[in-house]
Amino acid sequence: MRTQSPATRALAQLVGAIVVLDAIAVAVLKASHLEQRGGHALYVFVVGWTLVSALVAAWGLWRVKAARRARRGSGAPRDD
Repeated sequence: MRTQSPATRALAQLVGAIVVLDAIAVAVLKASHLEQRGGHALYVFVVGWTLVSALVAAWGLWRVKAARRARRGSGAPRDD
């Protein structure tokens, strides 16, 4: 069985973090009934959700890039 490269592991963690974040956001949205109220509260929630998702994605992509650069600098064969 082949072990995962650090870049693959970082990518899997990124996907997992986004899935968990979205699951939490949908649960909060449904529990608070914001979709029924609409208006400004829903708008603020969606903007906040989008900003947090973008920050998590940027953080995860930075980790993937750092892992790929570290591997490339080590002289190991590339995995792309």
